[in-house]
Amino acid sequence: MKKTFRSLPILAALFALASCNQHQSQEPETKTTSERSSEIISEERDNVQSAAVAAYEEKLDDALNDWRFSAKLFETKERFRYLLKMQYQEMAVTDTIKFPNFGMEPQPKIQKGQNKYECIIGFLDRDGKFREYVKVFVDDEQLRLKTLKHYSIVEKNRSDPE
Repeated sequence: MKKTFRSLPILAALFALASCNQHQSQEPETKTTSERSSEIISEERDNVQSAAVAAYEEKLDDALNDWRFSAKLFETKERFRYLLKMQYQEMAVTDTIKFPNFGMEPQPKIQKGQNKYECIIGFLDRDGKFREYVKVFVDDEQLRLKTLKHYSIVEKNRSDPE
């Protein structure tokens, strides 16, 4: 029995040392968590711009009328929701586009599409690469809107290797 009591302080010291090592290995995870929380931005804007933040416009081939095909994005109070104003000839249509929340201010852009009266609405990712999202186009003299791609955020599991 005396040997058991003598080894008890040694076991306690080893346990304390192991606890310290575990605590040190957890610190980077805490730092990563705090870095993630700094990426969270408010869902609402303090100031909403009245001017379009992105626009595309093309004059129609019509000698009699000053008609245009256009798409314009406007900010709303909700940070990731934009008002889309589209026009073709005399048709004026509005819709709402909700951009994905990637933890940063959305940077919407509109680019020319492949066809004459067509444009692609998208956004810039963290690397500044344009990501297609929605297509505005004219089909059979009608103004149309089509979702091209869907985006979502996938949380990386902490046990996954980096």
